[in-house]
Amino acid sequence: KLTINKLMIKKLLALGFFLCLCYCIFSQSEVEYVKTGYFTHVYAREHLSDMPRGFFMLIEDDGTITPMWFYHYSTKNTGEYSTWNFDPSEYLGKTITMDFSGTPEKNNNEYPIYDASNNLVLLPKVSVKFVNSITEVSQTISVPDDYIHPQTDTLMIPHDVLVAPASYDDQTPTAEVNLSDYVSGSGTEDDPYISADGAAGLKQAVAALPNGGTINVGSGIYLTTVANVNIARFVSIKGTEEQQPEFRLTKNRSWFLKGSNTLDNIRVSSETIESYYNELITIDNNARDVVVKNSTFVGGYAVAPETYEEKGNGVCFRLRSHVQNLLFEDNRFINMMRGIVTKGQRNQHDITIRKNYFEGANHWFISFDQTSNISNIIVEENEFMEFSHFGVAFARIANVILRNNTFFSRNKLNYNTFSRAIHLEEHCQNFLIENNDVDALLRHPDSDNPNTVKRNGGIAVSDSRYITIKDNTVLNSDVLLGGLYSDIDKEITLTGNKIENGGLHIRDALDQVTFHKNTMVSPPEAAFTFLSNKPRLYPFGGHVLENNTVTEMKNAKAFDLNAPIMNSSIKNNLFQGCSQQQSEITFLDGASQLVIEDNEFLGITSEKAFDVKNTPAGNSLSDYQSQNSFTSECEETDDPDDSSDDETDEPDPLTTGFLENEENESFAYPNPIQRGKLLKIKNRDQPEAFSVSIFNLMGELLFKQRETIGTEVFVDTERFSSGIYFIKISDDHTEKNVKLILQ
Repeated sequence: KLTINKLMIKKLLALGFFLCLCYCIFSQSEVEYVKTGYFTHVYAREHLSDMPRGFFMLIEDDGTITPMWFYHYSTKNTGEYSTWNFDPSEYLGKTITMDFSGTPEKNNNEYPIYDASNNLVLLPKVSVKFVNSITEVSQTISVPDDYIHPQTDTLMIPHDVLVAPASYDDQTPTAEVNLSDYVSGSGTEDDPYISADGAAGLKQAVAALPNGGTINVGSGIYLTTVANVNIARFVSIKGTEEQQPEFRLTKNRSWFLKGSNTLDNIRVSSETIESYYNELITIDNNARDVVVKNSTFVGGYAVAPETYEEKGNGVCFRLRSHVQNLLFEDNRFINMMRGIVTKGQRNQHDITIRKNYFEGANHWFISFDQTSNISNIIVEENEFMEFSHFGVAFARIANVILRNNTFFSRNKLNYNTFSRAIHLEEHCQNFLIENNDVDALLRHPDSDNPNTVKRNGGIAVSDSRYITIKDNTVLNSDVLLGGLYSDIDKEITLTGNKIENGGLHIRDALDQVTFHKNTMVSPPEAAFTFLSNKPRLYPFGGHVLENNTVTEMKNAKAFDLNAPIMNSSIKNNLFQGCSQQQSEITFLDGASQLVIEDNEFLGITSEKAFDVKNTPAGNSLSDYQSQNSFTSECEETDDPDDSSDDETDEPDPLTTGFLENEENESFAYPNPIQRGKLLKIKNRDQPEAFSVSIFNLMGELLFKQRETIGTEVFVDTERFSSGIYFIKISDDHTEKNVKLILQ
C-alpha cells in the first residue's frame, strides 16, 4: 500500500509540474508597469488599402515606446473592470505617470519602429487590463513629429505572409480526357460512378494531363469518398451534356483548385455531410485565373425549428491567400451554410461574383472577413433568395462594389436569429452599394418566436467609413447605421435610395452621415431615428439629412432624436401624412448645434409637430416651429377600389388637379394621383406641338416627351416614387409649370 501511495504521489507531482509548465508556456501573465511619458494616439494598418486601427502610445523621455490597447477601457483608480469609466482620449497630448497592469501580446499587429541602424523592430503591444492610477505631471518630453496627435493614416504594420506570393507562366492547354475512362459503375443512384482510390477518377484524369487540359464529364452520379483531391494548375472540369454530371462529395476539403482552373456545367452535392464544420472546395494559395460558371452547388444545411440545432455542410468555396482574377458566374447555390467565403487571408484581388443564384438556409451566402490587401471585389447582378441569416456580410474589408443585386426573403424557414440582407461591420471602408433591390421580412433578434415576422436591417453598416449607398430600393426593412468605439467611423453617404416600410437609424458614435435626395414611403415608426444612450469615447454627429421626401406617414414620426447629437442638420425635407405623429426630440448631455429648418410638414401643425424634452444651447422649440413650414390640411391616398378614379369617370380638368394659371391652359390630372395610375397631361389651348418634362424637387430631369398637335401625353407613374414633382409644359411660345403630388 505504501508503494502504491508513493507512486500515486509521484504521478500527481509529475502531473502538477506538467500543468504548471503548460500554463507558463501557453498563458501570458500580467505585468505591472509604472511609466511616465507623453500620451498620444496613432493609427496603423497592414496595407495602404486597409482600414487603420488605433493604438494609444506612451513615449518616454528616453525614447521608449509602449503601444497600448485598453481592455474595455478599465477604471482610472480602483483597478476594477469597467467598460465606461476610463477614457484614454482625455490624456492625449499630455505628459502623465501611469500605473497599470497588462499583458504583452506578440502577434501580427505588433507595432513597427525602426532603430538607429534603420532595422525594423517589432514592439509587442500591451493589453491594458487595469489602470491603478494616472496623474498628469509637469515635465515635458520632446515628441517625435510622427507621434503627435492626430496621426494621419500612414503607419504600416508588417505581417507574417502565410505563403510567399508566387507566379507562373500562362498556358493555353488543349489536351482533353474523358472521366468515364477512369471510373466503374453505371452512374445511377444505385450504382454511381466510382474509382478504386475514392476520387471518382479525378486523380487519374488529372495525372493524364501533366501539361494541363480539360476533363470532359458525361452526365451521371460520380461518388467521391476521399478528401484532398488536388485539381492541378491548368486542369479544368467540364460537363459535356445538357444534364449536369453530379459529383457527390462526402468529405471535408474534398477539392483544392490550384489555379487557372475552370469548373463548367457540373453539379456538386454535399447533402450527405452532416457536420457543418467543413469546407468543400478550396481555391488554394497563389491560385489565379479561376472560373466557376454554369454550375450547381447543393448542400444539406438546415436548422431544426424547435431546437435550433444545426446540421449539414458548411463552406462551399473557401478562398485562400494571394489569389487573383477569380470569376463566379451563372451558378446556383442551394442550402449551403456559406457559399463563397474568405477569412483572415491576405492579398486577394480582382474577384467577381456575378449573375449567380443563391437560395435557402444559410449563415451568409457571401462573406469576406479580416482580409487585408484586397482590391477590386465586385458582387453584381446576383439573386439572394429566402435567406435565413445574412445575405452578404463583410468585416474588416476594403474596396468592394456591391451593385444590381436582388435580395428577397419572406422568412419561410422560421428559424433565423439575426437577419440582414446586406451587412458591413468592423472597419469596412471604400464600399459602393448601388442599385440593389432589397425586400426582406425577417425575424428580429429581439423576438423569441421563430415565426415572428418583423422588420430588420435591409442594409446595415457599423464601425465603417467611406461607404456610398445610392439608388437602392429597400422594402419592409430598415437602413441601420452605427458605430461603437472608433473615431474613424465616418463619411457614409446615402443618395437616391427608396425606403418603403422602413426607416433610417443612426446609432452610437457614428460620425458624418449624409442622407440626401432619398425617398421614404410609409415609415412604420419614424423616418429618422438617432439613438445614442451610452457614454462613448467619440462624438455622435456631423450628420446632414437634407432634401429628402417622406410620404404616407401613417401614425409615424418625422424623427425620433435621443442622442448627444452634435453639429448636425435636418433641412429642406418634405414630411407628408395626414396622420403623422409628433416628433420626439430628447438631447443628452453634450448635444450642440442641431439645425432643423426649411422643412415642409404636410398634415400637422407647428404646435403638434415636436415634443422637445431638452434642447442644446442656442436651440429652442420656438426656433423649430418658426424655421419650418406646416400645413394641417392634406389629402389621404386615393382608395384603389374607388370607381371615381376609373377612366370612364374622368374628373373635370377644370376643377380637379393643380392648375398653375387662371387661364387653365395647361394641366395634369388626376392630381394628386396614386402611384401606378396613368397621368394625363395637356397643353389645352395651344395649336402647336408641345413637350413635357418632369423634374424632382432637386431639379433632376426624370421624363421628357414631345408630342404633335391635338394629342395628350400619358405618363405611367409606376416609374416614379411617391413624392412631389414639377411638370414643365412648353411649346414654341410659352412655358408653364405644374406641381404634381404623387401618393
